[in-house]
Amino acid sequence: MEFREQITIGVIFLVFAYFASLGFWQLVATWQRLEALLWLPRGVKARWGYSLGSSLVAAASLWFFGTRSEEIFSPGPASSEFLFFLSAGLALALVTTVIISLFLDRVWASLQGLTERRRSDSELIALKWLRGTLYLPSSGEAPSPVVCMAPEPGEGIESLEGIAVSLTEGGFAAFSLDMSSQDSWRYPDALVEFPQAIAYLDTRDEIDGSRVGAVGVGLGADLAIRAAAEDRQIKAVVALAPVMLPSHARPGLDLLREMSYPEAIRWSRVHQRGELVTRLGALEHVSELDSQPLLIVYGEEDRLVPSAGLDASQRATKVKPIPGQGHRGLERDAQVMSLITGWFHEHI
Repeated sequence: MEFREQITIGVIFLVFAYFASLGFWQLVATWQRLEALLWLPRGVKARWGYSLGSSLVAAASLWFFGTRSEEIFSPGPASSEFLFFLSAGLALALVTTVIISLFLDRVWASLQGLTERRRSDSELIALKWLRGTLYLPSSGEAPSPVVCMAPEPGEGIESLEGIAVSLTEGGFAAFSLDMSSQDSWRYPDALVEFPQAIAYLDTRDEIDGSRVGAVGVGLGADLAIRAAAEDRQIKAVVALAPVMLPSHARPGLDLLREMSYPEAIRWSRVHQRGELVTRLGALEHVSELDSQPLLIVYGEEDRLVPSAGLDASQRATKVKPIPGQGHRGLERDAQVMSLITGWFHEHI
């Protein structure tokens, strides 16, 4: 085989290796549950990931071996050269996989937001010292009990809209704190978020300031626990995947099982997350809740915060694992929304 023909079959092999490797990375991502590499929406059954990966590998193989069998089995490039092309194909496919995964993750999230969006009466609150969205129940007698909500750092208030709508349908008002600014999570500035929200809600005629609950997600859950321990006006708390321990703020590569690369970078850079966990001291403040009931919700497949080592027998504390859920997405899970609404119906 002449040099030009060797180069040609080498380039063709590179194309084959690239497309087959795209399927290979989907198989690995499905097997290891690496959200950072998956192309399919979160929550889709693993068999669809295996089917997608296998189809890409099969299609690339059929094209290559079906159209180039003569060149393949003729003397051509050395095995070391084929290894080079295979490695290049794997590397290019990995880069492509990450880029496509990031793009599709945003697409799926946008579509999910559109399908989950339901009608609710909401009001944007933009004061000098407080920002957020107030959701009011469309029916029921005023004044209504209210639940204050803190999102995970880096998440917008829209991430809590599902919970807010579920609460308003249950007759509660809901106030979602806007903590999208990095400054909101600086210690001790973060400690004033819940007190400022409750002070404002006390001024609203539609709100019963004597019946207040708190919900938080991730570090927002740590903040909700700390706020309730220092403010008896908060009658009950729901903590979704609270971090609790500094060691849980350093999960390593397990981040890629839950989120894309850019999301993982943002997650790990939130104002020295481990230090903030220590200063909030949510685990130590659980014992200070007195008669304020606490519901802690974790995903059974959570690789970031698998367990906080809590004593579930502690007075008025309940730990509830959610099958099939990881660290993210609890706030959008229908079962979790129902749990939250039921918990506050029972306790406030």
